[in-house]
Amino acid sequence: YINNALYLPIDTESNAKEFVDILKPDIANFVRYDLWLNTLLALNKANCKNFLICAAKPSENWFSSKKLAKSYFMHSYNQFQHIFTVDAIQTKYLQSINVTSPITTLSDTRSDRILYLVNIAQSQKIITDELLNNSVNLVAGSSWQKDEELISNAVNIINKNEFKIRVIYTPHLPTLNNIERIKSYHKNTILLSDLLNKVENNSPFLEQEIANSHIIVDSIGKLLKLYANADIAYIGGAFG
Repeated sequence: YINNALYLPIDTESNAKEFVDILKPDIANFVRYDLWLNTLLALNKANCKNFLICAAKPSENWFSSKKLAKSYFMHSYNQFQHIFTVDAIQTKYLQSINVTSPITTLSDTRSDRILYLVNIAQSQKIITDELLNNSVNLVAGSSWQKDEELISNAVNIINKNEFKIRVIYTPHLPTLNNIERIKSYHKNTILLSDLLNKVENNSPFLEQEIANSHIIVDSIGKLLKLYANADIAYIGGAFG
């Protein structure tokens, strides 16, 4: 196990040879379309096994329109002992351009990771559905002041006669000033930390406190699981 990170040198033949001679790797993994031809050639010459994971074709803008770039990538793809693509479309594409390296269709590890986290979030909600079932819940994720002003004004109009929409504010920066500012937008608010503390201590008045209250998240690392409580999700940062 090596816990160091370093940049690849500029991909010239001499740099690649020196780099490989120093590192002496047994296996080299490349990701998507981050291909370095001289490095790949040097690795192969040193009997290193090269693998491409999460393979996908480069941007159409310059890859397919420039013959030199296309030739570069085709030569690079053929330096791998095995290529693992993100889906069947990418596999079919590589086969269509006569890549000779063995190709296996898998999935995108980034998507797999997201799906895994989503499933965890849905099965381990921070706030139980029972506490929030009297309203439509709008989670404002990574919100900024302009977002919060827009949302609060709209929600206050909608809720004028009856509490219908609850906002769960997750400010981009949960500073004291930002939290106090969000509090000023509504008559009733509760901090997520206070809410969770009351849940843990089985507060007998919790349902009354949260009945008509908007929630303000005052810590980081909660947003993904809070999205599982959302009927509506708003992604912050679009205004201003």
